[in-house]
Amino acid sequence: MEQIRKTISTDHRMAKSTAWAITFADLTTLLLCFFVLLLVILNDAEKHIDRIINRLLNETYIELKENISSSYVQVDRVTKGIKITMRGKLFRSLSAEIDKSVYPILIQIGANFANDFYDFQKGTDRDDRLGPMRATQSGLITPEEMKTAMWLIFALAIGAGFYLAYVGGWPIVVIGLASILAGIAYTGGPYPLGYHGWGDVFVFIFFGLIAVPGTYYLQNGSFTNTALGLGAALGMLSTAILVVNNIRDMETDIVTGKKTLAVRLGKSFSQIEFSILVTIPFITPLCMWWNTKDNMSLLITLFALPIAVHLIFQLISKSGRELNKVLAGTARFLFIFTILFSFGLIL
Repeated sequence: MEQIRKTISTDHRMAKSTAWAITFADLTTLLLCFFVLLLVILNDAEKHIDRIINRLLNETYIELKENISSSYVQVDRVTKGIKITMRGKLFRSLSAEIDKSVYPILIQIGANFANDFYDFQKGTDRDDRLGPMRATQSGLITPEEMKTAMWLIFALAIGAGFYLAYVGGWPIVVIGLASILAGIAYTGGPYPLGYHGWGDVFVFIFFGLIAVPGTYYLQNGSFTNTALGLGAALGMLSTAILVVNNIRDMETDIVTGKKTLAVRLGKSFSQIEFSILVTIPFITPLCMWWNTKDNMSLLITLFALPIAVHLIFQLISKSGRELNKVLAGTARFLFIFTILFSFGLIL
């Protein structure tokens, strides 16, 4: 009996001495299962995040492609992001002189960055935005990064402007400073022009009456009625793009307090304004032909008139996100009009 008691006592002590090992093994197994489960979850989460990032990049690529892609700026979708290439030469071949086309490109990019930043800061770019995705609003980059990029681009524009001011004199200084200030004041500052119904006037002046005659003056040292007329035509067509944008965003602009001309005067007024803006520019080549009577090639621009009529009917019949197609169509119309007009001048 005593022997049995000793055996039981020994077994009990051994069981107590190995109990911690069993508990430790259970805990290790549980932790192993936890980390395996966590690894699976993280792997799925990583794939989900990658899908979201790729979707944001794709949408941003489409917006950039539609808004800034040109013969000077190339936008490409690459594996890990978006690549923007300035295809125009910053400097003339075998020369330290800055190409004169660089300045307006930098001003345009800086104004777009400013618009993106200030619209987000003021709460205009919301999650229910109908237009193409914005970089800051989507979270693709932070507001501070966009603000830094904006000032960097404007600083580069000022740097390029020193040379242009040397070539063109004080008129270029005035035009350059006014363009930079207007690019910021459009959506920023204490009295943002775009938020008080002055956006249409701003675009007409700076994208038309200043951009075209200013570029002509820089190249030739003088202002002409031809440059002013073409500037007015292109300014109207550029304004037409803004009008489509404002009609599409009327409901969200009312909520956020952005009082565009479309909000102030109504949709019907803006539709009439658009119709005028896309048809009146055809008067410019007609007047130029009438004054010369020897350059019939200017009338080639009239081949774009059916496009203008089609856009008017589309604007009236569509609403909401469908107007994004009208927006893109109006931008293409501006490009086609400019190309045909240029051919008419050259031929």
